[in-house]
Amino acid sequence: MVHAQGTSACGVQMTETESYGRRAIEFVERVRGLSSPDEIAAMTQLEFASFGFSNVSVFDLQHRPGSNGFHMLMNSRPQSYVEQYEEENCAMRDPVLLELRHTLKPYSWSDVKSRRKLSRDEQSVLESGREFDAVEGAVVPIVSTRGPIAVVAPCGREPDISPSALAAIELISIYANNALQRAVVEPRRENRTGKMLSPREREVLQWVAAGKTDDEIAEILTLSATTVATHVNRAMQKLQAFRRPFAVAEAIRLGEIVI
Repeated sequence: MVHAQGTSACGVQMTETESYGRRAIEFVERVRGLSSPDEIAAMTQLEFASFGFSNVSVFDLQHRPGSNGFHMLMNSRPQSYVEQYEEENCAMRDPVLLELRHTLKPYSWSDVKSRRKLSRDEQSVLESGREFDAVEGAVVPIVSTRGPIAVVAPCGREPDISPSALAAIELISIYANNALQRAVVEPRRENRTGKMLSPREREVLQWVAAGKTDDEIAEILTLSATTVATHVNRAMQKLQAFRRPFAVAEAIRLGEIVI
């Protein structure tokens, strides 16, 4: 099992939690500068490998016309494993995936096995992955106001799934998914005709996403604070969001604004 050890720039020994936290933040800073799906996938794979994971899959769960319910943004699992999984329809019996019905927090495969007794079919699904080094893993749901929109699922033979590791993995997963969404999904939206929000609503919401207040946005756009609030409220109504952070999250998901 991989465990983090580190020393700060001042030569002070860091705790495991601090070391993992720094590693996650460094990943966020690096991945933000990438635009190629292959480069993002390679960096994500390398980062998860440092935790002992040998394979990583990232699934986009958002419904898209002509899709079968999800789209794989990244997958480093052996093709033979993927084909076997699909041929045997394992998704309907996979206890790791079924756990998403009960929680939206990150969890490990061991967590699933400790929470309830698995059926014989469920156990067989987990056992079938052992020959592909899929012995232990983690699941990180990426959640919006409408529920899970993506899932990041790394696995390996003996990865570190300690609480400190899972906390760092959650942050890494969120930004890996965001980067892949921008690189893989956003270009496909460029040909989409029509936008839900007006140009001014998108502009105002973009500044809300940047953390600006109504007064600050009003000064930037030469509007009144009341007008800014009106644009925000209209955007929230169109996005069916009852709070501003949820409106921002939904606008990002739909490609109305980009961060």
